[in-house]
Amino acid sequence: MTMKSYLTPMTDALKRLISFYTAPEPPAPLAPFGKTNAAALAYTLDLCRSLGFTVKNLDGYAGYAEYGAGETFGVLCHLDVVPFLREDWTHDPLGGEIVDGKLYGRGALDDKGPTVAALYAVKALIDQNAPFRKKVRFIFGLDEEGGEWKSVMHYFKKEGFPSVGIAPDADFPVIYSEKGKVNYFLTAPRTDNSPVLDFNAGVRANIVPDTAAMTVTDKRIADEAERCGLGVFFDNIYKITAVGRAAHGAHPDQGENAAMKLLKVLSDCGITPYDTLYGALADIHGSGLGIDFEDEISGKLTLNAGVFRKKPDGNLKVEIDIRYPHNTNQTEIKKRIKKHAPSLTLRTGSAHPPLYVPETDPLVQTLLKAYDKVTGGHAKPVSIG
Repeated sequence: MTMKSYLTPMTDALKRLISFYTAPEPPAPLAPFGKTNAAALAYTLDLCRSLGFTVKNLDGYAGYAEYGAGETFGVLCHLDVVPFLREDWTHDPLGGEIVDGKLYGRGALDDKGPTVAALYAVKALIDQNAPFRKKVRFIFGLDEEGGEWKSVMHYFKKEGFPSVGIAPDADFPVIYSEKGKVNYFLTAPRTDNSPVLDFNAGVRANIVPDTAAMTVTDKRIADEAERCGLGVFFDNIYKITAVGRAAHGAHPDQGENAAMKLLKVLSDCGITPYDTLYGALADIHGSGLGIDFEDEISGKLTLNAGVFRKKPDGNLKVEIDIRYPHNTNQTEIKKRIKKHAPSLTLRTGSAHPPLYVPETDPLVQTLLKAYDKVTGGHAKPVSIG
Protein backbone atom coordinates (compact mmCIF):
# COMPACT_ATOMS: atom_id res chain seq x y z
CA MET A 1 0.00 0.00 0.00
CA THR A 2 1.21 3.52 -0.77
CA MET A 3 0.83 6.53 1.51
CA LYS A 4 -1.90 7.82 -0.84
CA SER A 5 -4.15 4.98 0.28
CA TYR A 6 -4.10 6.46 3.80
CA LEU A 7 -5.01 9.97 2.68
CA THR A 8 -8.69 9.88 3.64
CA PRO A 9 -8.31 8.46 7.18
CA MET A 10 -5.24 10.63 7.72
CA THR A 11 -7.14 13.76 6.67
CA ASP A 12 -10.13 12.83 8.83
CA ALA A 13 -7.85 12.31 11.83
CA LEU A 14 -6.14 15.65 11.31
CA LYS A 15 -9.46 17.51 10.96
CA ARG A 16 -10.66 15.95 14.22
CA LEU A 17 -7.43 16.85 16.02
CA ILE A 18 -7.57 20.43 14.74
CA SER A 19 -11.11 20.77 16.12
CA PHE A 20 -9.70 20.76 19.68
CA TYR A 21 -8.79 24.26 20.86
CA THR A 22 -5.51 23.29 22.50
CA ALA A 23 -4.20 26.68 23.56
CA PRO A 24 -3.40 26.91 27.31
CA GLU A 25 -6.39 26.69 29.65
CA PRO A 26 -6.81 26.61 33.45
CA PRO A 27 -5.75 23.28 34.98
CA ALA A 28 -8.28 20.68 36.08
CA PRO A 29 -7.98 17.22 37.69
CA LEU A 30 -5.83 15.00 35.43
CA ALA A 31 -5.72 17.92 33.00
CA PRO A 32 -2.79 20.15 34.01
CA PHE A 33 -3.05 22.13 30.76
CA GLY A 34 -6.84 22.30 30.65
CA LYS A 35 -9.70 19.99 29.78
CA THR A 36 -9.50 20.51 26.01
CA ASN A 37 -5.81 19.64 25.90
CA ALA A 38 -6.61 16.52 27.92
CA ALA A 39 -9.38 15.61 25.48
CA ALA A 40 -7.03 16.09 22.52
CA LEU A 41 -4.47 13.81 24.15
CA ALA A 42 -7.14 11.17 24.85
CA TYR A 43 -8.31 11.32 21.22
CA THR A 44 -4.74 10.97 19.93
CA LEU A 45 -4.04 7.96 22.14
CA ASP A 46 -7.30 6.33 21.05
CA LEU A 47 -6.34 6.95 17.42
CA CYS A 48 -2.92 5.37 18.00
CA ARG A 49 -4.48 2.36 19.69
CA SER A 50 -6.71 1.85 16.65
CA LEU A 51 -3.63 1.99 14.41
CA GLY A 52 -1.92 -0.84 16.30
CA PHE A 53 0.19 1.04 18.84
CA THR A 54 0.43 0.40 22.57
CA VAL A 55 -0.42 3.62 24.41
CA LYS A 56 -0.05 5.22 27.83
CA ASN A 57 -1.32 8.46 29.38
CA LEU A 58 1.14 9.97 31.87
CA ASP A 59 -1.11 11.76 34.37
CA GLY A 60 -2.47 14.12 31.72
CA TYR A 61 0.92 15.80 31.30
CA ALA A 62 1.92 13.77 28.25
CA GLY A 63 1.30 10.48 26.56
CA TYR A 64 3.02 8.04 24.30
CA ALA A 65 2.26 5.41 21.65
CA GLU A 66 4.80 2.76 20.70
CA TYR A 67 5.39 -0.12 18.33
CA GLY A 68 8.16 -2.68 18.19
CA ALA A 69 10.87 -3.65 20.65
CA GLY A 70 14.46 -2.82 21.49
CA GLU A 71 16.22 0.52 21.76
CA THR A 72 13.76 3.44 21.84
CA PHE A 73 13.58 5.72 18.82
CA GLY A 74 11.61 8.77 19.97
CA VAL A 75 9.32 10.85 17.78
CA LEU A 76 8.56 13.98 19.81
CA CYS A 77 5.33 15.79 18.91
CA HIS A 78 3.11 18.40 20.52
CA LEU A 79 -0.64 18.84 20.38
CA ASP A 80 -0.91 22.38 21.78
CA VAL A 81 -1.18 25.52 19.67
CA VAL A 82 -0.56 29.24 20.01
CA PRO A 83 -3.72 31.20 21.00
CA PHE A 84 -5.56 32.95 18.18
CA LEU A 85 -8.41 35.33 17.40
CA ARG A 86 -11.04 33.89 15.08
CA GLU A 87 -11.52 37.25 13.37
CA ASP A 88 -7.92 37.07 12.15
CA TRP A 89 -8.72 33.97 10.06
CA THR A 90 -10.31 33.72 6.63
CA HIS A 91 -11.18 30.07 7.37
CA ASP A 92 -12.39 28.54 10.64
CA PRO A 93 -9.17 27.90 12.62
CA LEU A 94 -10.80 24.82 14.18
CA GLY A 95 -12.61 23.67 11.06
CA GLY A 96 -9.98 21.82 9.05
CA GLU A 97 -11.55 23.18 5.86
CA ILE A 98 -9.94 22.04 2.60
CA VAL A 99 -9.70 24.63 -0.19
CA ASP A 100 -7.71 24.11 -3.40
CA GLY A 101 -5.99 21.08 -1.92
CA LYS A 102 -4.89 22.87 1.24
CA LEU A 103 -6.20 22.15 4.74
CA TYR A 104 -6.69 25.23 6.92
CA GLY A 105 -6.59 25.18 10.72
CA ARG A 106 -4.52 26.16 13.73
CA GLY A 107 -1.90 23.48 14.15
CA ALA A 108 -2.12 22.19 10.57
CA LEU A 109 1.58 22.98 10.16
CA ASP A 110 2.66 23.17 13.82
CA ASP A 111 2.37 20.48 15.02
CA LYS A 112 -0.83 18.50 14.51
CA GLY A 113 -0.35 17.98 10.79
CA PRO A 114 3.21 16.63 11.08
CA THR A 115 2.15 14.47 14.04
CA VAL A 116 -0.64 12.78 12.09
CA ALA A 117 1.55 12.40 8.98
CA ALA A 118 4.30 10.71 11.01
CA LEU A 119 1.82 8.38 12.72
CA TYR A 120 0.43 7.19 9.40
CA ALA A 121 3.92 6.81 7.96
CA VAL A 122 4.65 4.28 10.71
CA LYS A 123 1.20 2.74 10.24
CA ALA A 124 2.10 2.17 6.57
CA LEU A 125 5.32 0.40 7.60
CA ILE A 126 3.39 -1.77 10.05
CA ASP A 127 0.91 -2.76 7.34
CA GLN A 128 3.79 -3.61 4.98
CA ASN A 129 5.32 -5.90 7.64
CA ALA A 130 8.49 -3.84 7.51
CA PRO A 131 11.20 -4.95 9.99
CA PHE A 132 11.55 -2.67 13.02
CA ARG A 133 15.05 -2.80 14.49
CA LYS A 134 14.08 -0.29 17.18
CA LYS A 135 11.01 0.46 19.23
CA VAL A 136 9.32 3.52 17.75
CA ARG A 137 7.72 5.66 20.44
CA PHE A 138 5.64 8.75 19.71
CA ILE A 139 5.78 11.18 22.64
CA PHE A 140 2.93 13.69 22.78
CA GLY A 141 3.45 16.94 24.68
CA LEU A 142 0.87 19.58 25.54
CA ASP A 143 2.81 22.78 26.31
CA GLU A 144 5.56 23.18 23.74
CA GLU A 145 4.42 26.59 22.51
CA GLY A 146 4.59 28.23 25.94
CA GLY A 147 8.25 27.35 26.31
CA GLU A 148 8.08 25.85 29.81
CA TRP A 149 7.92 22.26 28.52
CA LYS A 150 6.39 20.77 31.66
CA SER A 151 4.96 17.98 29.48
CA VAL A 152 8.23 16.50 28.35
CA MET A 153 9.91 17.15 31.69
CA HIS A 154 7.19 15.05 33.32
CA TYR A 155 7.66 12.42 30.63
CA PHE A 156 11.45 12.30 31.09
CA LYS A 157 10.99 12.01 34.85
CA LYS A 158 8.68 9.03 34.40
CA GLU A 159 10.20 7.32 31.37
CA GLY A 160 13.71 8.67 30.84
CA PHE A 161 15.19 9.86 27.55
CA PRO A 162 14.92 7.99 24.25
CA SER A 163 18.26 6.83 22.88
CA VAL A 164 17.80 8.78 19.67
CA GLY A 165 14.95 10.55 17.98
CA ILE A 166 13.45 13.27 15.80
CA ALA A 167 10.83 15.99 16.15
CA PRO A 168 8.55 16.34 13.10
CA ASP A 169 7.86 19.99 13.86
CA ALA A 170 9.53 22.20 11.27
CA ASP A 171 11.22 21.96 7.88
CA PHE A 172 12.37 19.36 5.39
CA PRO A 173 14.77 17.75 4.76
CA VAL A 174 16.30 17.77 8.26
CA ILE A 175 17.28 20.43 10.78
CA TYR A 176 20.69 19.81 12.27
CA SER A 177 21.14 23.13 14.08
CA GLU A 178 18.80 25.31 16.11
CA LYS A 179 19.60 28.51 17.94
CA GLY A 180 19.42 28.68 21.70
CA LYS A 181 16.41 30.46 23.19
CA VAL A 182 15.94 32.58 26.26
CA ASN A 183 13.09 34.81 27.41
CA TYR A 184 13.74 37.79 29.67
CA PHE A 185 11.34 39.92 31.65
CA LEU A 186 12.47 43.55 31.67
CA THR A 187 11.05 46.13 34.07
CA ALA A 188 11.57 49.82 33.35
CA PRO A 189 11.72 52.16 36.35
CA ARG A 190 8.62 54.13 37.23
CA THR A 191 8.79 57.88 36.69
CA ASP A 192 6.78 60.46 38.62
CA ASN A 193 4.17 62.46 36.72
CA SER A 194 4.65 60.39 33.58
CA PRO A 195 2.47 61.50 30.66
CA VAL A 196 2.01 57.80 29.76
CA LEU A 197 -0.85 56.32 31.76
CA ASP A 198 -0.88 52.86 30.23
CA PHE A 199 0.88 50.91 27.49
CA ASN A 200 -0.20 47.49 26.23
CA ALA A 201 0.84 45.24 23.37
CA GLY A 202 1.28 41.56 22.55
CA VAL A 203 0.08 38.24 23.92
CA ARG A 204 3.25 36.11 23.94
CA ALA A 205 6.95 36.72 23.79
CA ASN A 206 7.36 34.52 20.71
CA ILE A 207 4.87 36.48 18.57
CA VAL A 208 5.56 39.87 16.98
CA PRO A 209 2.74 42.11 18.32
CA ASP A 210 0.44 43.30 15.54
CA THR A 211 -1.49 45.81 17.66
CA ALA A 212 -0.48 48.18 20.45
CA ALA A 213 -2.17 50.95 22.44
CA MET A 214 -1.22 53.58 24.96
CA THR A 215 -2.97 56.40 26.79
CA VAL A 216 -1.15 59.70 27.28
CA THR A 217 -1.91 63.15 28.68
CA ASP A 218 0.60 65.15 26.62
CA LYS A 219 -0.74 66.70 23.38
CA ARG A 220 2.81 66.90 22.04
CA ILE A 221 2.97 63.10 22.03
CA ALA A 222 -0.42 62.88 20.33
CA ASP A 223 0.68 65.33 17.64
CA GLU A 224 3.84 63.32 16.96
CA ALA A 225 1.83 60.10 16.79
CA GLU A 226 -0.58 61.68 14.32
CA ARG A 227 2.34 62.88 12.20
CA CYS A 228 3.58 59.26 12.11
CA GLY A 229 0.22 58.02 10.86
CA LEU A 230 -0.90 56.32 14.09
CA GLY A 231 -4.45 56.30 15.38
CA VAL A 232 -5.18 59.11 17.85
CA PHE A 233 -8.45 59.45 19.76
CA PHE A 234 -9.19 62.26 22.20
CA ASP A 235 -11.53 62.11 25.18
CA ASN A 236 -9.96 64.36 27.86
CA ILE A 237 -6.87 62.18 27.38
CA TYR A 238 -5.27 60.79 24.24
CA LYS A 239 -5.50 57.14 23.25
CA ILE A 240 -2.96 56.21 20.59
CA THR A 241 -3.04 52.94 18.67
CA ALA A 242 -0.64 51.29 16.26
CA VAL A 243 -1.07 48.39 13.85
CA GLY A 244 1.72 46.10 12.71
CA ARG A 245 2.03 42.61 11.30
CA ALA A 246 2.31 39.43 13.36
CA ALA A 247 5.09 36.90 12.81
CA HIS A 248 6.84 34.13 14.71
CA GLY A 249 9.25 35.46 17.31
CA ALA A 250 12.10 33.54 15.66
CA HIS A 251 11.59 35.65 12.52
CA PRO A 252 10.87 39.21 13.69
CA ASP A 253 12.07 40.50 10.32
CA GLN A 254 8.96 38.94 8.77
CA GLY A 255 6.66 41.00 10.99
CA GLU A 256 6.12 44.62 11.95
CA ASN A 257 6.18 45.32 15.68
CA ALA A 258 3.30 47.64 16.58
CA ALA A 259 4.71 48.32 20.05
CA MET A 260 7.94 49.67 18.57
CA LYS A 261 5.93 52.28 16.65
CA LEU A 262 4.60 53.63 19.94
CA LEU A 263 8.02 53.46 21.58
CA LYS A 264 9.55 55.46 18.72
CA VAL A 265 7.00 58.24 19.18
CA LEU A 266 7.75 58.40 22.89
CA SER A 267 11.49 58.25 22.23
CA ASP A 268 11.30 61.07 19.68
CA CYS A 269 9.48 63.13 22.32
CA GLY A 270 12.19 62.35 24.89
CA ILE A 271 9.89 60.51 27.30
CA THR A 272 11.78 58.43 29.88
CA PRO A 273 12.13 55.43 30.23
CA TYR A 274 10.57 54.74 26.84
CA ASP A 275 13.47 56.36 25.04
CA THR A 276 15.81 53.93 26.82
CA LEU A 277 13.63 50.97 25.85
CA TYR A 278 13.43 52.02 22.24
CA GLY A 279 17.19 52.32 22.00
CA ALA A 280 17.57 48.90 23.62
CA LEU A 281 14.95 47.00 21.63
CA ALA A 282 14.61 48.65 18.22
CA ASP A 283 17.23 46.48 16.50
CA ILE A 284 15.92 42.93 16.03
CA HIS A 285 19.52 41.63 16.12
CA GLY A 286 20.19 43.03 19.57
CA SER A 287 22.80 45.73 18.88
CA GLY A 288 20.99 48.07 21.29
CA LEU A 289 21.80 45.64 24.10
CA GLY A 290 25.26 44.74 22.84
CA ILE A 291 24.22 41.16 22.01
CA ASP A 292 24.35 41.19 18.19
CA PHE A 293 26.15 37.84 17.94
CA GLU A 294 26.45 35.93 14.67
CA ASP A 295 28.06 32.70 13.49
CA GLU A 296 28.40 30.80 10.21
CA ILE A 297 26.17 27.90 11.22
CA SER A 298 23.09 29.63 12.61
CA GLY A 299 23.41 33.25 11.48
CA LYS A 300 22.44 36.34 13.46
CA LEU A 301 20.88 36.55 16.90
CA THR A 302 17.24 37.68 16.81
CA LEU A 303 15.34 39.66 19.43
CA ASN A 304 11.57 39.99 19.58
CA ALA A 305 9.95 42.38 22.05
CA GLY A 306 6.69 40.49 22.34
CA VAL A 307 4.72 41.68 25.40
CA PHE A 308 4.34 45.15 26.96
CA ARG A 309 2.24 45.88 30.04
CA LYS A 310 1.87 49.13 31.99
CA LYS A 311 -1.07 50.14 34.12
CA PRO A 312 -1.64 53.62 35.60
CA ASP A 313 1.05 54.44 38.21
CA GLY A 314 2.82 51.14 37.46
CA ASN A 315 6.13 50.05 36.02
CA LEU A 316 6.39 49.10 32.38
CA LYS A 317 7.07 45.38 32.03
CA VAL A 318 8.37 43.91 28.79
CA GLU A 319 8.94 40.27 27.81
CA ILE A 320 11.49 39.60 25.09
CA ASP A 321 12.32 36.44 23.15
CA ILE A 322 15.96 35.96 22.11
CA ARG A 323 17.23 33.27 19.71
CA TYR A 324 21.02 33.16 19.89
CA PRO A 325 23.71 31.45 17.77
CA HIS A 326 26.20 28.84 18.94
CA ASN A 327 29.06 31.26 19.64
CA THR A 328 27.51 32.69 22.80
CA ASN A 329 25.47 31.60 25.82
CA GLN A 330 22.84 32.80 28.27
CA THR A 331 25.40 33.96 30.82
CA GLU A 332 27.18 36.22 28.34
CA ILE A 333 23.91 37.59 26.96
CA LYS A 334 22.62 38.45 30.43
CA LYS A 335 25.91 40.13 31.37
CA ARG A 336 25.81 42.33 28.28
CA ILE A 337 22.17 43.32 28.75
CA LYS A 338 22.92 44.45 32.29
CA LYS A 339 25.91 46.44 31.03
CA HIS A 340 24.10 48.17 28.18
CA ALA A 341 20.77 48.76 29.96
CA PRO A 342 21.64 49.14 33.66
CA SER A 343 18.39 50.97 34.46
CA LEU A 344 16.28 47.94 33.51
CA THR A 345 15.53 45.17 35.99
CA LEU A 346 16.15 41.78 34.41
CA ARG A 347 14.59 38.40 35.20
CA THR A 348 15.13 35.19 33.24
CA GLY A 349 12.12 33.25 31.97
CA SER A 350 12.09 30.04 29.94
CA ALA A 351 15.30 29.01 28.22
CA HIS A 352 17.05 26.18 26.44
CA PRO A 353 20.53 25.85 24.90
CA PRO A 354 21.29 25.54 21.18
CA LEU A 355 21.01 22.24 19.31
CA TYR A 356 23.75 21.03 17.02
CA VAL A 357 24.13 17.60 15.44
CA PRO A 358 27.00 17.41 12.91
CA GLU A 359 26.03 16.98 9.28
CA THR A 360 28.07 13.77 9.25
CA ASP A 361 25.99 12.19 12.05
CA PRO A 362 24.41 8.86 10.95
CA LEU A 363 20.90 10.05 11.85
CA VAL A 364 21.26 13.22 9.77
CA GLN A 365 22.68 11.26 6.85
CA THR A 366 19.92 8.63 7.04
CA LEU A 367 17.21 11.29 6.97
CA LEU A 368 18.88 13.08 4.06
CA LYS A 369 19.16 9.87 2.04
CA ALA A 370 15.51 9.04 2.66
CA TYR A 371 14.48 12.51 1.53
CA ASP A 372 16.69 12.33 -1.58
CA LYS A 373 15.31 8.90 -2.47
CA VAL A 374 11.78 10.30 -2.59
CA THR A 375 12.53 13.68 -4.19
CA GLY A 376 15.38 12.69 -6.47
CA GLY A 377 17.41 15.64 -5.23
CA HIS A 378 20.59 16.22 -3.26
CA ALA A 379 19.35 18.02 -0.17
CA LYS A 380 21.40 19.76 2.49
CA PRO A 381 20.45 20.00 6.18
CA VAL A 382 19.24 23.37 7.43
CA SER A 383 19.75 25.56 10.48
CA ILE A 384 16.85 27.45 12.08
CA GLY A 385 16.08 29.87 14.89
